[in-house]
Amino acid sequence: MYLLDTDVLIDIQRGHAPAIAWFSSLSDIPSVPGFVVMELIQDSQNMQQVRTGTSISCTITHNLGN
Repeated sequence: MYLLDTDVLIDIQRGHAPAIAWFSSLSDIPSVPGFVVMELIQDSQNMQQVRTGTSISCTITHNLGN
């Protein structure tokens, strides 16, 4: 099981190609700890970043249930 760190999700949110490539290569869906979601929200500079960060984490969490 992988736990995603805030830095990884920020890189994915910013479209950093190596982070996206690494994430796409995972065979198991990673978990996102609640404190990581809170860090994404707290460090957001605008509402678009809040929406993007929570969308990424919600998508990952939703996929865990499937």
